[in-house]
Amino acid sequence: MRPPGGDATRLAVAGDSAGGNLAACISLLARDLGSPKLLHQTLVCPWVDLSPAAEAAESFHMFGQGLWLSATGLGWFRRHYLQNLDQASSPLVSPLRSPDFLGLPPALVLTAEFDILADQGRSYGECLRGAGVPVTRAHYSGMLHDFVTLPGLFLPAWEAIGQITAALRGAFNQA
Repeated sequence: MRPPGGDATRLAVAGDSAGGNLAACISLLARDLGSPKLLHQTLVCPWVDLSPAAEAAESFHMFGQGLWLSATGLGWFRRHYLQNLDQASSPLVSPLRSPDFLGLPPALVLTAEFDILADQGRSYGECLRGAGVPVTRAHYSGMLHDFVTLPGLFLPAWEAIGQITAALRGAFNQA
């Protein structure tokens, strides 16, 4: 008996924080390579710019000493992800630095109010929208970075999970 398989014509990517970075990078790569065609990208509190320039963002300064994710933590993650800081300028490391957002899959971008990465998520959504990519953006007031992973602590996480589920259902039902 053959195990059930996937449907290569119905693919989406999703990720939270650094996973949002990977999902956005895969979206760029798939577009540039012409395959696979992605129906959707869901990015939750995405880290889409690893460059030092990203540290000028208001949310970076306001929440860089945050309880959940801090500037120190981001620096540690970046040092362990990159071989050298020059790599951070590549759109396949920092998708917010892409010169072109045309042709990327529709997106759901969720951000949290008290998140060092909030401005990056908003900016990425604006870049997609500016390129004509359908984008749904939702900003969750009063929430911390990665709140979606803690629905037992943050009731709005359930709303976000419902929003993610609805976006993915919509993308797959249109395919």
